[in-house]
Amino acid sequence: MHGDIAEDPSVGKQKTGDLAGYYAFNFRYANTSYRTAYIIDSDTLIIIVLIGTPENFYHSLRQVPRE
Repeated sequence: MHGDIAEDPSVGKQKTGDLAGYYAFNFRYANTSYRTAYIIDSDTLIIIVLIGTPENFYHSLRQVPRE
């Protein structure tokens, strides 16, 4: 799949402001749009933080506890 975060983690959009440190990536599956938020922890580790539909996605992401 072209634009896969496993192939190139930087393909997602790097967030700023209170969501700095996260990347967001949009994809479709079974005719439904999804977003995923992830952190690039190292060259070989991507941590998926949240996957969901676009509705209230960033509100939900802001509720996730950060280390």
